[in-house]
Amino acid sequence: MTYIKFSKVLRSEFLTLLLFPVVMAELYGECLRSTFSYKYICKPGFGPILPFQNWSTPVCPKQSLTFIGDSLMIEQMNVFSCLCPSNKVEMLVAKGTKLPLSKILHEHGKMFDKDSIIVLNFGLWFNLNNQRYLKEVHKVRRELHDLNPLNNHKAYMKEVHKVRRELHDLERSHNLTNVVFVTTTAQHFCNKGGVYTGQNTPKCCDVKHLNTFRQDYAMKFLIEPLHLTYFNAFNITKNWFGAHPSEKGDCTHLCSNDNGPLIRLGLEFLSFIQHAQI
Repeated sequence: MTYIKFSKVLRSEFLTLLLFPVVMAELYGECLRSTFSYKYICKPGFGPILPFQNWSTPVCPKQSLTFIGDSLMIEQMNVFSCLCPSNKVEMLVAKGTKLPLSKILHEHGKMFDKDSIIVLNFGLWFNLNNQRYLKEVHKVRRELHDLNPLNNHKAYMKEVHKVRRELHDLERSHNLTNVVFVTTTAQHFCNKGGVYTGQNTPKCCDVKHLNTFRQDYAMKFLIEPLHLTYFNAFNITKNWFGAHPSEKGDCTHLCSNDNGPLIRLGLEFLSFIQHAQI
């Protein structure tokens, strides 16, 4: 009798382990479809797909998290909220030059909880509110296919140094130490550098030499000088050219399907936070 009960328990536990990844993938997918990220559900054929055998229970941090950035950061906030629903999460959206990262830090920095984790990124679009610059981009983009309108270099470099000053001041005056800089996930538009040039395309490409100016400059003048903890999302996603909703002409955002790239990146981020011991 005892043997029969024990066998039933073992069988039940085995089925639970077997079904866990499928159930969790569906739960996370359903959660993501209820957020901003529903816009990035992809048709079959996207990749990479997270193999079910690689699923494990997410280890969520004890702290609350504040995400700062653009739509890419909203995606990462959404998947974190789905993976760790018990955590308190806040999102502050950077809105181009009208509300860049440096201004958000200046206006909100002293109100951050000292024990919370601040996850931030400049965003890709901070300089696109410059209408004169946009007109110049549209004027020449047909002639210069490798133009990167998002890299208004002077504006970006100026913003990096502003953010460095703001974070340095907050660290001294407010003891703000739990800061994680997230590099921008890789874009895979079919041009030199893979960046968006003002025109959507019906497919994304395996670009051999992706433009890394933003990451390189932030590393040299922000991350290394302030000894910031950073999550290299660009390096993780640099080969994920099939991970975007390309049928919508989008080679920037990540597919948010049940076991898709966005959830895989979310699990990578949780693992990083756990091992960084923040």
